[in-house]
Amino acid sequence: MMKKEISGLGMVVYPDEEDLRPAAVLDASEPLSKAVSLIVEKKVPCVVVYQGGKYKGIIESKTLKSFSKGESKVGSIAVRAPMLKSSMPLEMLTNLFFHNPFTSLPVFDSEGIDVIGSVDRYSLLNAMIEGGIIPKIPVTAIMTSPVLTIEESATIAEAQSIMKKNKVSRLVVTKNDLIAGVLSTRDLTRIYSTPKKVRLPHALEKSKQESAPINSFMNKHVLTVGESASVSDTLSIMLSNKIGSVVVEKNKWPIGIVSIKDILEFAIPKEDENIIISGLDVKNKGLADDIKRECDARIKKISKLFKVDYIAVHVKQSDTQLSVRLRISLAGKVMHVHKMKPSKQWNLMEAVVSSLDQAEKMIMETKKPQEKFVKKKTSRVKREKARQELY
Repeated sequence: MMKKEISGLGMVVYPDEEDLRPAAVLDASEPLSKAVSLIVEKKVPCVVVYQGGKYKGIIESKTLKSFSKGESKVGSIAVRAPMLKSSMPLEMLTNLFFHNPFTSLPVFDSEGIDVIGSVDRYSLLNAMIEGGIIPKIPVTAIMTSPVLTIEESATIAEAQSIMKKNKVSRLVVTKNDLIAGVLSTRDLTRIYSTPKKVRLPHALEKSKQESAPINSFMNKHVLTVGESASVSDTLSIMLSNKIGSVVVEKNKWPIGIVSIKDILEFAIPKEDENIIISGLDVKNKGLADDIKRECDARIKKISKLFKVDYIAVHVKQSDTQLSVRLRISLAGKVMHVHKMKPSKQWNLMEAVVSSLDQAEKMIMETKKPQEKFVKKKTSRVKREKARQELY
């Protein structure tokens, strides 16, 4: 293990083990600009924050979305994350990554005091491939569809609004009905790295940045796979290019996105054999059994018509918003339901039951077992069909 002091930015730990990634260490009183520089410029996946000599939490690219709210110190946005040890079994690591919203987690020594590095999803998935636990299924079975798209001419503010409204971290950027790029929350963190020579007032600078077109920040190097690709092929592309998602395309139009989270969902051992619940905070942990009972009742009912592989329920709740994402796999085909409302209008169980009601209704309307779900066709596909009918 090598510790390197980066001038003005603090300590970065470079581990000896190949499976571990670097991690930076900062005190909670340090300016947030140091964490931004380490993550955005130095490409350090995980910044570990200490306060009073004790572990407080971590900062990664996702955490930096809070930077726009005016916080100035590292400790103000550090998020408590699980503390890993290098001796943890692969199954436990897989569960921790799936049930927590982090892309990297800090690794401590055997005494849980010193940081020795970090583990990210890429190194975890490499270990999962070596362990032979990646499912051999088509990529279309696990992709998220339909895809949220945005025109290349749109502004940063418009992209942020779509991401916030739909609770997503990626948008596919299009130009002339073709895939032009991908915009992620990590890309957006760069708008907060203002060049030193620009000295506009904060409000004016923020307005200028948010009105900029997204093509200045999006990733134009888009990796895609066809609908016939397998999950293992797709994962190999993601790992070799160190990316968190791949666009699934058909006739050069995006029909889905597959992320590392999707692959982890299929790979983890299923709770109660076919029910997965994630995202519950400490306040709502006690509702897990009630949610499982609701899911189990729907599985028994739906199983009269379809083979249910599993139901996955993911919850995101803040003081103002409650979101429930539901995924039901029926004989390898995945159906998605996403419901979101202000927290004051909904409680968690109401949201889960409402999502299950909608999913059950959609399934029962198909009537026949193994029948494919009808998906909304894009305007581009409709135009192509109309042109074909002219000849």
